[in-house]
Amino acid sequence: MSKTVLKTKIFGIQKFKSERNGGRGPYFYRMVTSNSVVILPLLDDGTVVLERQYRPAINKYIYEIPAGLIEKGESPAHAAVRELEEETGYLAGSMQLLFAGYPSPGTKTEFSTCYLATKLAKTKTNMDPDEVIDVKKVRLEELVRMIKRNQIVDVKTIAAVLFYVKFSA
Repeated sequence: MSKTVLKTKIFGIQKFKSERNGGRGPYFYRMVTSNSVVILPLLDDGTVVLERQYRPAINKYIYEIPAGLIEKGESPAHAAVRELEEETGYLAGSMQLLFAGYPSPGTKTEFSTCYLATKLAKTKTNMDPDEVIDVKKVRLEELVRMIKRNQIVDVKTIAAVLFYVKFSA
């Protein structure tokens, strides 16, 4: 049994007891949120469309690939196409599933689906009012070097790029 202790527009916090030990242990807390998509946008010339985005929670700009929450009733693939165009101004002609999983299963219910976006056509951005994003193109090889030099600290970006390089490229 769980009890919602905080509810916001984006997420909720639930307090609950684990059923695995018959509910005899301590209370746990989890963030309940929408599922998400992560997109690795690869242009025909081998460059990746990267974002330099301000993240208020850590009060920093970081480099990352596009990502976002799946809206109610929306498929992951549709959310990926929408988020890519909103944040970068690129429309994907092809969206291929790379992998899916839980980014933070110790504290969040979120399930994330990662796609490779190719056959990109330039359109225009349509960012949310609270998003502060600069779009940058980086060669895939340079992006891997940035990961190695710890210039990329966003784990979803690291996972997507290295997965692609190891299993798809």
